[in-house]
Amino acid sequence: MLFKIKININIIVIFCFILFCYLLNIPYAYSEDVITPPGIVIKDTLDNLFMVLEREDLKAPGFKQKRREAVKSAISISFNFREMAKRTIGRPWRTMTENERDDFTVLFSDFLSMTYGDKIEEYNNEEVMFKKELIYGRRAEVRTDLIHEGAAYPMNYRLLNKNNSGGWFVYDIVINGVSLIVNYRSQFNGIIRKDGLKGLFEKLRKKIK
Repeated sequence: MLFKIKININIIVIFCFILFCYLLNIPYAYSEDVITPPGIVIKDTLDNLFMVLEREDLKAPGFKQKRREAVKSAISISFNFREMAKRTIGRPWRTMTENERDDFTVLFSDFLSMTYGDKIEEYNNEEVMFKKELIYGRRAEVRTDLIHEGAAYPMNYRLLNKNNSGGWFVYDIVINGVSLIVNYRSQFNGIIRKDGLKGLFEKLRKKIK
C-alpha cells in the first residue's frame, strides 16, 4: 500500500531542526500542545483502518460484528461522531432531548462505521494517494484518491478544529463529489417527516443488524 502526502513546509522545517539538534546532542524544547496537521491525522487514521481490514482473524463471516467494532475503534481517533450526527440530522437536533441525541449519536456512529468500512474495504490493498491539504482557519480538507484497477476515486476528508487548539477531527467525507453528511441528512429528514424520529431510530437499528 502506497501513501503519498504533501506536508506543510513549516512541518518540514521543524522536523529538520529537531533532527539537527538530535545529531549534535543539543537539547530543545518540545511543546505537547503542538497540533498534528490534518493530513497526518487522516494518514494515521487510514493506517489504523487498513491494519484492521487486513486482519485475517476478522475476515471470517462469524466475526462480522467484531470486525465492525474494530473499524469503529480505528476511525474514532479522528472522527467526531457526535458532531457528524448533529450535522447529519440537521434542524431536528435542536428539539431532541439529550438522551435522544446520545442514542442517535451511537446509532449513527455504528451505521457510519459499517457503511464507511464497507466502502473502504472495496479498495483494500489498493493504492491511496494523498493529493493536497487545504487549511481555511478552523476548517481543513484533506484530498485523497483511492486507486483501484488504474482508476482514481476521490475521497476527501473535511476537518474542523473548533478551538484552534484541540486538534483536528473529521466532520464530513466527500466521496466521488458526494457529501456523506448532505446525503444522509436528505435521507434521514425524509424518514423523520414520514415516520418521526422514532421511525428513523428503528430503521437505523434494522440496517445495522
